[in-house]
Amino acid sequence: MKTMYISESMAKQLRESVLRDALSADIMTGIAKCPYGNTAMFMGGSGERFMERALMTQYEDAKKTLKNIGSIDSVKAKDIDGAFQELLLKCQKIESLNRNALEKLASNYIIDLFSIPDETVKIETKLVDKIEGGDDIAPVEPFDGDVDFSIRDVADLNGVDGQVAKRYFLNALNMGAGMRMSENIRGYIEDLYDIDSRLPQMYKELIALNNYMIFSSSDLGITDKDRKQIGLVNVKYGPQDELVTISAQGVIFPVLLSELIRGLMELFSSHGLPKERERVNYILKKADYLKAEPWQMRIGPYMWNIFTEYFEDTDTSDMPYIYQVLSKLSPETFFKVFSEMMAKTEKGKMYAEKLINKAINNKEQTSFTNKMTKRKDDKNIITDNCMSPEEF
Repeated sequence: MKTMYISESMAKQLRESVLRDALSADIMTGIAKCPYGNTAMFMGGSGERFMERALMTQYEDAKKTLKNIGSIDSVKAKDIDGAFQELLLKCQKIESLNRNALEKLASNYIIDLFSIPDETVKIETKLVDKIEGGDDIAPVEPFDGDVDFSIRDVADLNGVDGQVAKRYFLNALNMGAGMRMSENIRGYIEDLYDIDSRLPQMYKELIALNNYMIFSSSDLGITDKDRKQIGLVNVKYGPQDELVTISAQGVIFPVLLSELIRGLMELFSSHGLPKERERVNYILKKADYLKAEPWQMRIGPYMWNIFTEYFEDTDTSDMPYIYQVLSKLSPETFFKVFSEMMAKTEKGKMYAEKLINKAINNKEQTSFTNKMTKRKDDKNIITDNCMSPEEF
């Protein structure tokens, strides 16, 4: 979720070291412990090098953007926490008079962005004062129990671990998509001006502050008692004759829009989950947890930027099909393809072309409606198989 995390300890760190040159030691030491620094995607220890590059790129971008915002031109002398909270409250006050229009704008924007046909996905958007039901969707910590279903052999066990790792990276990519697409205010700025001309600049400032503050500490102080959520999305899979429902909440419009986009990306990527309910439950419990989200917010936009460079000439309406093909790859093939793409190699370009060709072929063979409604009773029953290296 596109979440803004605020705490007194974070504010103190920012006041003591505003726009510092290097990442905090807390984040650097946290790389090895987070889900992304040590996975099958990056063998031989290169995962940490990728993380460092991604984090520094995003951090430098966050600093540059914050410096370029004129109304925060003396950031060293300001109380960052106070400035952020004051701006957030002003923004919410304006939005409170325009919630229906903003909620409708969020829905219409992503429908147009992905060319989603009518009556294929049910979309619910809600601007709220406080997030509701977050603890029912994602736990704070990952599940630390053992596999509770039948394992055929060691290869099967490794395959389950690979599915968890693949889910980590798809989650980060989903987060990056939500953040980057919602930050592109140009796509909906005219509508915002029609609603209230003060909102675009407020959004730019809030986004810039948030994108810098997520680098203040490793887990941002998330606890069971203080989840620090101001955005949430839930994807509900119904029976075959019912629509998939994407329910997004946000305390301000950019958060709501980011959550909605992230929900769509999760829907597209759900095709890569295994068939069996027990395996899906295990994968989601291991990979989908709240403390992973700060890392997703830090590296997800970097990953999304690289990923979309390969598809600059591709219409956004094709992205759901490209994403479906990527997510349906077996973990072995996924990591092989994705690592080459992230490294921007010639082989990565070749894999991207294969993704596009297969996605276009799938689009021609079946309608979006069939793909989106061909879900089982809930998110624990996914019918598609993963593609092997040979099939890809």
